[in-house]
Amino acid sequence: PAVQAASTPEFRAASAVATGTGTTITVTKPTGTTDNDLLVAAIISNDATPTAPAGWTRTAVADTVISGSSILNTYYKVASSEPASWNWTITSASFAGVALAYSNTHASTPYVTASENSGSSQQTATGTSITTTTANALVILVGASNSNRTSTPPSDMIERVDNGAARSLFVDDLVQGAIGATGNKVATWSSTPVDWAAHLIAFKAANT
Repeated sequence: PAVQAASTPEFRAASAVATGTGTTITVTKPTGTTDNDLLVAAIISNDATPTAPAGWTRTAVADTVISGSSILNTYYKVASSEPASWNWTITSASFAGVALAYSNTHASTPYVTASENSGSSQQTATGTSITTTTANALVILVGASNSNRTSTPPSDMIERVDNGAARSLFVDDLVQGAIGATGNKVATWSSTPVDWAAHLIAFKAANT
């Protein structure tokens, strides 16, 4: 039989960004999430190893330190009878967290690879180039900062989240049709100086 072409991943929704201080980060399920959607979460706190909800896997880059204190972690899972929200447990500190849902992604092993990067007193946040392995890969740039800053996405990416209050957190994405290197992805903070961390993450489309 003929091989079905790779689908094009599509953004479904993002949750409201959870911010506050305490030991529990409650992130709500993005509106319209259905089984087999890809769920991606970003957490910034002072905890290197937050306790994630059941079923969530931390990306291979693990934790990335921002200027010696705040730490960015990213996670993913394939949706399956999801609750209305999920809780990450941390040591008591201020935090920000968000989840995003995407359709038309691989239903069993969506994750491909990720990179991490960080910098101090800069107005740009750079996601280091990664290499996709399938057509129509979903490429996601996550950035975080201690400072209260909004951001402008790279010119070829779409901004999905841009939280400029408390712990700054942004998420941008694109679909890369051809297999290969993504190139560095550079977002711009609204002002300087900014200490930041960034993860660039690739996921497979459905039918790949």
